[in-house]
Amino acid sequence: MCSWCYAFEPELKQIVEETGLAVRLVMGGLYTLDRTMPLDESLRAYLRETWKRVSDISQQPVAFDLADWPEWTYDTEPACRAVIAVRRLAPARALAFFEELQHAFYADNLDVTRAEVLADLSAGFGIDRDAFLELLADGDSALVDFQEARALGATGFPLLVLDTGSEQIPVSVGFNRAEGILRTIRVLV
Repeated sequence: MCSWCYAFEPELKQIVEETGLAVRLVMGGLYTLDRTMPLDESLRAYLRETWKRVSDISQQPVAFDLADWPEWTYDTEPACRAVIAVRRLAPARALAFFEELQHAFYADNLDVTRAEVLADLSAGFGIDRDAFLELLADGDSALVDFQEARALGATGFPLLVLDTGSEQIPVSVGFNRAEGILRTIRVLV
């Protein structure tokens, strides 16, 4: 549910295609726990402005209906837990699920804070609904990811870290274009 992570999706695809590097998703927990944000007029205006910039820069589709929902809280933890559940149940499908979840939220305006919506999305990837819902309920898994993201030095999202085997090197913090990141990666590997 990080709008700049959604904007970064085409850039990440290009990086993966050109380098063949494997991607391991670690959820950072943008708006979770005590940082959830009820949707008020100030947040609505901020989201509309940010999402317009995201769409303009990335050409990713964004529907703005969500910003008009009467009662909603910006809580990214359920979506983070969903990605973690898919990562545990079907590791090879985690990145595709992550992309689908972002598209469902930003382009289709599905409420990905709701367990049934997340379970429906996971079922589209052939994942057992009951097993998914069981893992989705595990809040500790999200905390482990959030701690790992902080340990990796996450000060902004998306964060792309290159694991060389001997060290983990941040190669992009926040939204950046693939070309610059690819130049950095080529120097490091």
